[in-house]
Amino acid sequence: MARRWATAVAVVGTFLLSGWVAPAQPSYAAASDGTQAAVTQGWGPVVAGDEFNAGTVPNPLLWNVYNSAGNAGQGLRSPSAVTVANGMLTISGNANGTTGGLSAKFARQEYGRWEARMRTSARDPKYHPVMLLWPDSNNSPTCAETDYAEGQNDATNIHFFLHHACSGSNFQTEATKVIDTTQWHNYAVDWSPTGIIGYIDGVEWFRDTNPADIPAESMHQALQLDWFPNGTPTTPTQMYVDWVRVYAPGTLSGEMDTKAASWGLGSATSAVMPIRDGGFYRNYQYGAIISTPWHTLQVSHGAIRNEWAALGFENGVMGYPTTDEVGGLRDGGVYQNYQGGAIVWSPATGAQESAGPIRTEWQQLGFEGGVLGYPSTGLVTGLMNGGSYQNYQGGAIVSSPASGTHESVGAIRSEWQATGFEHGVLAYPTTEVVTGLVNGGSYQNYQGGAVVSSPASGAHESFGPIRAAWQSSGFESGALGYPTSEVYSVPNGVCQDFQGGRITDIGGTVTVTHS
Repeated sequence: MARRWATAVAVVGTFLLSGWVAPAQPSYAAASDGTQAAVTQGWGPVVAGDEFNAGTVPNPLLWNVYNSAGNAGQGLRSPSAVTVANGMLTISGNANGTTGGLSAKFARQEYGRWEARMRTSARDPKYHPVMLLWPDSNNSPTCAETDYAEGQNDATNIHFFLHHACSGSNFQTEATKVIDTTQWHNYAVDWSPTGIIGYIDGVEWFRDTNPADIPAESMHQALQLDWFPNGTPTTPTQMYVDWVRVYAPGTLSGEMDTKAASWGLGSATSAVMPIRDGGFYRNYQYGAIISTPWHTLQVSHGAIRNEWAALGFENGVMGYPTTDEVGGLRDGGVYQNYQGGAIVWSPATGAQESAGPIRTEWQQLGFEGGVLGYPSTGLVTGLMNGGSYQNYQGGAIVSSPASGTHESVGAIRSEWQATGFEHGVLAYPTTEVVTGLVNGGSYQNYQGGAVVSSPASGAHESFGPIRAAWQSSGFESGALGYPTSEVYSVPNGVCQDFQGGRITDIGGTVTVTHS
C-alpha cells in the first residue's frame, strides 16, 4: 500500500484552511503499485492527484466532501463516512444508508488521463462503489458522465458506463468485466478528442471512438459509495482508494510514438501528416502508424504495407486499415483488415489483396483453412463480360456479373481450363462444386453446360444436345452412367462416350446407344 505525500500541481508550500495544515509537497514517487495504464501506455509524469498519506480526512485543498442526501435521495452522504488513514482513503456505508463521496478540486479540465487504485470490502450489493468523471458545471446539457469503474448489484462484476445523452435507447456505451473487487486493482480512463479508453491493471477493456459520444466539456474526478436500498437489511460496506493520479492529455504524435514502439517500428522519420477524410500518418524506420478518420491508431508495416501501397494506400480500393496485423493463422499467415477488405500474407504466397465478392466467397469456403488455402495472386480484372478472378493455392475464385462468384478447384477446374476457361463453350461457372453424387461423383454447372467428374470416369465436359439427352436418361444415375470422354467430332456431327454407352448428335438427330 502506498505511503506517499498528497500533492497537486496547483498546491505548493503550506496552507491553513479550517484547521487543516497541508504538509510540504515533494514530488511524486515513481509509480509502482500494481500494473498501471500509466506505465503500459507511457503516460509520463503525474501532474495532479492525491496519495492519501496525510491527515485523517481528505485534504480540503484537493477535495470537496459531500454533505447531502444520498444518491437519488436515498440515505445520506456524510463527511464522517470519509476518512484517511494508513495511506488510503476509506468511504464507509453503514446499515442505515449513511455513506459518503467526494469530488476533486484538482484537474478540472477537458481531456486528460486519470488512474486510481481501489478495492472494496466483501460488499453488500446494495452499495455501489463508483469512480467517475463528472461535469464541472454539475448540469451537463448532454448528461455527460464517465463512470470508469462502477460496481452494481452483481458484486462479481465491474462496469464502465459512458453517458452521452439524457434519454433514448442509446444514451450510453458500456462494458462489463468479471473481477474480484475485494482485491486491489488499478482503474484508468484516457479521455481525448479522439475517444474514451478504459483500462484495468494496464489492459484496455473499453473503447468508444464515436465523436458524438465524447464529452466536450470540463470534468473532474469523483469517488462515491452509493446506496441502492431494496427493502432488505443492509450490510456495512467499505470502499478503499489507495491513490488517484492524473496525467496530461495525450498528443497524437505521442500516441503514435507509443504504438510504434510497441510494434518495434524504430524512430519517427516524418512529422504527423494529414491525409484523406481527417486521417493522419507518421512514418517510422520500419513502417508507419495510421490515425483513421474514426480516431483509431493502426500499424502498417512490412509486406502487407507494401501491398497496401501498391493498391493506393487509403485512396485505393482498400481504404483505411481497420485492425492491426493479426497473426497466428495457418502456416504462419498474417492478415490486416481494411475498409474495403483485407490483405493476407503467408510465407508461401506473399501479401495479396482480398476484397469484394471474391473475398466473400473465400470466407464461405473457410478462408485459408478451407480447400483454397491462401490467395497466390491479386485480383485480376478485365475478363470477358466484366469477369474477374483470383488464384489460390488450391484453385481459384471466378466472378462475373451474370454468373456470380464461384470456386474453381481440382479436376473440374483442369477440365474447364482445357475447354478454354470463360472463353470456351462452357463460359463462367454458375454454381459451386457439388459433391455427393453416385460412386463419389461431383459436378459444377457453367453458363454453357457443366463439368462432371467421378473417380472411375475422370472429369469431362457436358453441354448442348448431348447433355440434354444424358439428362433425359437420368444423368449419372441412369443407364449411361458418367461421361468417359469429351465431346468429339464424328462425320456430320459430334459424339460423347459414357460408362454405359454413347450419345451422338448427327445433323441435329440425337441418338442414345447403350453398350
